[in-house]
Amino acid sequence: MRVLVVLALLLGLAACGGDDGGGDGGGSPEPAAGMTRHVVKEHGIAIGLPDDWRAVSPGEVLSDKEMQELGGENPSIAPYLEAVSGPKSPIKFFAFDPDVKKGFATNLNIIVAGGAEGASLDDLAEAAVAEIEKVPTVTSEIKEDRVDLDAGEAVRLRFQQRFKAEGSAVEVSTTQYGLIVDGTSYILSFTTLPEQLKAYEDDFGAAMQTFKVSR
Repeated sequence: MRVLVVLALLLGLAACGGDDGGGDGGGSPEPAAGMTRHVVKEHGIAIGLPDDWRAVSPGEVLSDKEMQELGGENPSIAPYLEAVSGPKSPIKFFAFDPDVKKGFATNLNIIVAGGAEGASLDDLAEAAVAEIEKVPTVTSEIKEDRVDLDAGEAVRLRFQQRFKAEGSAVEVSTTQYGLIVDGTSYILSFTTLPEQLKAYEDDFGAAMQTFKVSR
């Protein structure tokens, strides 16, 4: 649970371009007009995102050199960055809005991890909050509430982080959803600039209502 939660925080990074790693597929209703459904069949998940968002494989997000540089500027999170880029990373989907603001691309990552048999949503929320509070890049209080999704009830956590990139301090706002379906945990983290959050909130909520799990 610890690595699962922390990794979801640390992928709130500037996204790079790449070939579309998502695409249409069966198994869930079509999203509303203006949204494209992305399916990761191997992990049984699908989500609708605004048409102009791009999906890339998690390994394309940052190069090894960029990971090393980021770890050098933020030594307290360097061990977690290594886990993000490793072959056993639980990150199964990454997408971003190519409309970059101040060098930052608003983005989404999805983490899938088993081992949650018998755990409740309260357990997930308690563990998530406890671990987020330990992360040195988190700079705000954690706001928690519950939301009803088509995929089931989810805990929603909202907080801000600050880290260094290319010598400059970057502050971002993360909206993270966590839910458990059939003993598997799903953590979806949307990250944007604080001043852009209001403009994206409806998109984040609409996307979550399209999130589907098929086991």
